[in-house]
Amino acid sequence: KNFNYLHNHTRMLFASIWIFTLGLPWQKGAEFFMKHLYDGDAASNTLSWRWVAGIQTKGKNYLAQSWNISKFTNNKYKDIKLNETASPIIDKREYKISPFQISKNEDLNDYLIVFENEMFVNFLEHKKYKKVYYVLLGNENRSIKLSTKVMDYKKEIIKSRLNEIQYEVEYLDGNSLTNIIKTFRSFDVIYPSIGENFSFLKMLIKKKNLKINFITQNEDEFCWKFSNKGYFNFKLNIPIILSTFKLN
Repeated sequence: KNFNYLHNHTRMLFASIWIFTLGLPWQKGAEFFMKHLYDGDAASNTLSWRWVAGIQTKGKNYLAQSWNISKFTNNKYKDIKLNETASPIIDKREYKISPFQISKNEDLNDYLIVFENEMFVNFLEHKKYKKVYYVLLGNENRSIKLSTKVMDYKKEIIKSRLNEIQYEVEYLDGNSLTNIIKTFRSFDVIYPSIGENFSFLKMLIKKKNLKINFITQNEDEFCWKFSNKGYFNFKLNIPIILSTFKLN
């Protein structure tokens, strides 16, 4: 009932029980989370499930412990039978880290496209566009179909932003975006990073031979270089990030 309000620690316990006690595929668990979580993110969701399974940090899985669950539920759930000695999932496949392929031009286009996973455009206040398009892909354009509640939540977030932006704005779904780009073949896009939005955009770029100017924040670009060896490497560099952007 309150699935979206699960604490991160509870989500880890959920994932561990799913994988090691119930013996279910981690991929199906990750897909279930993406379908139903309001704050579902393709990168953190997938990597978190892989981390629990012991695939992301090979040989180091996360096992839910009965005493831990009892402690954090004030003994509401005691003596739960869990597989607390399970071995990590083995996956011998190796994935190389791909370099960022961001083409950035000095001259701005007349139109800006913003996907729902990166809606912060306040840093563009000094730049002017004829129009800004906020895009939320419908399930017909997604490989993982989101629940009705998640889609409605995302729509409400976009609607709230439309009233705050100083530009002329319009809300689009994936099909509407495909039609809009027929009238102009070059535009700016707030860099959507990964996931369904980026996959859909790359498909359009290839199919329609579009020219894209990606817009990124300096903070993001600076932090990305610390994000290639897991969370702890990033954590070690948080003081540098804070001091660089005078956030402490």
